[in-house]
Amino acid sequence: MLLGRLLGWLFLILALIAEGHDIWGWLDTGHYQVASLGQLWFEIHRSGLAAMQATIEGHGLAWLWDPVITTVLIWPGALSLFLPAALLLWACRRREAPRRRRRRH
Repeated sequence: MLLGRLLGWLFLILALIAEGHDIWGWLDTGHYQVASLGQLWFEIHRSGLAAMQATIEGHGLAWLWDPVITTVLIWPGALSLFLPAALLLWACRRREAPRRRRRRH
């Protein structure tokens, strides 16, 4: 539960940074453009994206790279990071123990 909440908060912070990247570009150019997850990944670590593709396809999972992962990589970066953050934070939230009712005599 704790690890899920920590990952959720990490994804939320990354989503806010991705949205900040979009807003910064809007302030700089005057044109708001949403960066895709793949574009953000490429800007942060150029060779990482190619290495991930080579690793996945090298393990015989080419079917996973082309229709699935490439689809996720073209989604908006902030949204792609916010959705797992919200899901993890919701699924791993602290739950209160049910309160017991007192009996009246």
